[in-house]
Amino acid sequence: MFKTGDKAFSAKIDSVPNKPVREAHPDLMDQLNSLMLRIEDARQKRLSLLAAERAAALSAFASRFVRLYEQQNSSAAGSILTTSS
Repeated sequence: MFKTGDKAFSAKIDSVPNKPVREAHPDLMDQLNSLMLRIEDARQKRLSLLAAERAAALSAFASRFVRLYEQQNSSAAGSILTTSS
């Protein structure tokens, strides 16, 4: 896969492996090209899954944090109200 440029993260169809190996094993090139395309297609799914997992973890943390924060603030406000009344 290319790492930079216009073809970033795209399969190097018919350019990997080098020319002598491609010519020595033409029967394997279709299989290799197919594999490279499947890997290319799976990249976006992998990145999407990773983003979803991170979002779920952040949401779980935020939910717990906000609940504890609100409990702490409501108990602090309650103690101020009972002390000053």
